[in-house]
Amino acid sequence: CGVGLTASSAEFFAAMGHQEKRFNGVVAVTCAISAAISCLGLNEIIDMIGPLLDACYPSTILLVVYYTFMPKYELGDRQRGLRWSMVVAFAFGLLHVLYVYNGQYGFQWDWFDAIYTKIPLAVYNFAWLPASAIAFLAGILFRRRATLQG
Repeated sequence: CGVGLTASSAEFFAAMGHQEKRFNGVVAVTCAISAAISCLGLNEIIDMIGPLLDACYPSTILLVVYYTFMPKYELGDRQRGLRWSMVVAFAFGLLHVLYVYNGQYGFQWDWFDAIYTKIPLAVYNFAWLPASAIAFLAGILFRRRATLQG
């Protein structure tokens, strides 16, 4: 499985550069990075990657909910609202990553903790929810307002 993933990723990056010689270099770099990460151990890998996955899940949830309840609205104002809300959700996810890493690695950013914990639902990692709803509505209304004026 690992050989296949290494070869396919190397083939992908080599095709992007249009260079056959690049394939061997990408394989070597991929193997080196994989070896370095595998030396960390499972718990450290999970501790490091977990918050990054937490940054991605709000946008993914919005995408799934949107296409579950509005499958026919692929174009137009609602899709713009979805894009805006996904960007806001991802931004709040990144803020949560900083909050977790601050506590996990001891960055001593007490000022950041003080600000972040004042955001509604932030301590539950749901700060993205009200902000994304506002961004969704703003994405819809912004275009409609510009259309009505123009």
